[in-house]
Amino acid sequence: MEDQQFRFLLQPQYRLDGLVLCGFEALARLRVAPDQWAAPEHFLPLAHAAGLMEALTLQMIEDACRTLRSWRGGHRPGMFIAVNVEADDLHDVRFAPRVCRLLARYRIEPGELELELVEGRPLRLGDVAGTNIRLLRQAGVRWAMDDFGTGHSTLCRLAELPFDTVKIDKTFLARIPHDTPACILMAAVIDMCLALHKQVVVEGIETDRQRLWLARPHWQAVRMQGNGLSLPLAEVVARERIPLASRVLPHQHR
Repeated sequence: MEDQQFRFLLQPQYRLDGLVLCGFEALARLRVAPDQWAAPEHFLPLAHAAGLMEALTLQMIEDACRTLRSWRGGHRPGMFIAVNVEADDLHDVRFAPRVCRLLARYRIEPGELELELVEGRPLRLGDVAGTNIRLLRQAGVRWAMDDFGTGHSTLCRLAELPFDTVKIDKTFLARIPHDTPACILMAAVIDMCLALHKQVVVEGIETDRQRLWLARPHWQAVRMQGNGLSLPLAEVVARERIPLASRVLPHQHR
């Protein structure tokens, strides 16, 4: 991190309705050789072992805030950026104050930053985690449950925690549309989340057949993400995909 060997990439998210670009997920890559970058599954275990995950998470959040401010300054407002956080972050009493300072420094508007709680260690629903979530929601941060349907992401979490968004794990989509039970299960999960007034993101879109299967009139607000729609982009490329015309932030639709 000191030598700036991390690359900040952005993978687009699109609404099903007209494939409208609505935001991005921030992704990290680590330089291991000239023109060679390692994916998170290769370096995150090392970061955990070295006690550097907190610093890496805060760096990603700051990069996202800096990017959002530059987009507004360049007359490309209306986007959000999602950043992954872990349960350990929410168990730290310093987490919300540190993020709030970044929000204030970069003048981040409500709805521009989304934090995705990723799989890993289970989240203990104690006072510290609840306070962190509440303080950041009050500051305009949206919360997403990542990898829904795997590991610790359960129906109980949907009822217990104030998530705005549910990201359905890509394993659900892998057998669609050729596997009937998988199609039934995916449809039930999406309908349940929408009935709970959650925004839904379907991860892992790889083929046109998957996208067309999702194209149902009552799912038009569902968001999609995957390499079949767009590979992760450098910030300069992502910026060029954002229309210059001002758009309404997603949180204003609720």
